[in-house]
Amino acid sequence: MCSVEDAGPGPARITVRCYASEPRAGLRSVSKFAGYCDRILVLVEPHSADLAWAQVLASYYGFGLEFEVEQTRNMVMAAPVSDIDYSTGARARFLRAVLAQRL
Repeated sequence: MCSVEDAGPGPARITVRCYASEPRAGLRSVSKFAGYCDRILVLVEPHSADLAWAQVLASYYGFGLEFEVEQTRNMVMAAPVSDIDYSTGARARFLRAVLAQRL
């Protein structure tokens, strides 16, 4: 499952949170949005080994990481700050399509 939220004031930006029970499925989910927006993987009720491996993946692939235990989310790593121009090309089309679906 993925959720979309507005990333804040200024030019249009979104953050996609992808929920998964293990890192492999989560990596597949967040990778679908690589290059289009800020991404955060939320591991639900993770084992400690899965959480440690997910930190390695998040650091290498450039997405944020949170874990959820008993419906409480905890930040492990914030999504990296990017200076990507979201106003042109495929990113702009993706952003417009997502924002149009939210209205």
